[in-house]
Amino acid sequence: MFFMIFNLLLLGIAHVVGIGSPICDYVGFVEESVVSEMNLVKGKTQVIEKNSFEKILSGIANPEPLLEGSVLSTIRALAIRGCSCSLIGAIGTDTLGEMIPEQLSRENIHPLLTKSLGATSQTLHLITPDGVSTWVTCKETSSHHDPLIQEGDLIGADLIYSSCSLLEYETSLEQAFSLAKETEITLCLDLASPSLASVYRERIFALLKDYVDIVFATEQEARALTGLSPEKSASFLKNYCRIAVVKLEAGGCFVDSSDGSFYTPTSLPPTSKKEPFASSFLHGYLQGFPLEQCASLGMKPPLPPCR
Repeated sequence: MFFMIFNLLLLGIAHVVGIGSPICDYVGFVEESVVSEMNLVKGKTQVIEKNSFEKILSGIANPEPLLEGSVLSTIRALAIRGCSCSLIGAIGTDTLGEMIPEQLSRENIHPLLTKSLGATSQTLHLITPDGVSTWVTCKETSSHHDPLIQEGDLIGADLIYSSCSLLEYETSLEQAFSLAKETEITLCLDLASPSLASVYRERIFALLKDYVDIVFATEQEARALTGLSPEKSASFLKNYCRIAVVKLEAGGCFVDSSDGSFYTPTSLPPTSKKEPFASSFLHGYLQGFPLEQCASLGMKPPLPPCR
């Protein structure tokens, strides 16, 4: 690891560390009856027991797990763009857990993974004939285990990217950000979801004030945290960290920093996904581009993922 970092410094390649567990996501096309029989709420994300999860999975023809996760998706896109990337997270001791480090290495992502007893994090993405998606998470998975973060994992990092999903654990984010506080590492935080932004409001504001340089939020996440409109949320959050970015579902984003505030439009179809936007924004940031240019990069079509 040391020699890899030394070579990166010589070459001037940015090194990014993501903190967030990978998730094996199964995509399946199912009938309406499957959703109703399993008492799922169509169009929503929900957590179910392992037996129910496996019952649904057994009814999907030739299920092939895709390696996903909000932090991983952002790190993957940065790796495609030529950044050196590592991922800190938790995996299980099952077959999927054995497969993940090799898969990450093939995608040029250095795996820094803690093995936890039990199953690797798994989700089902169920699509009914009308095109509506329902997401189901298996309750007994490694996402409920705290990833082990060691000081050596952050050596040579230019940027750390993590998510508020780790706030479900006691110390993960505070531990990692505290280790990086005395360095030149840029700390980025994704609010992850409106529910997390609401439940962990006080801890989020403490993290923003004490550690975070850049915060990414959708308009719903920003409203859940601040109670304000997207533009006012960006302005408000800028008082806690250097750069606040609020992405709109209808397209465009508001960015606010000590250098000023602005709105960047987009011609892309509406989406609530932040990962492609965040990776493009950060790629520009790591190259020293002005924030306006970083935001413009985020509004362009994302690069295709490597599988």
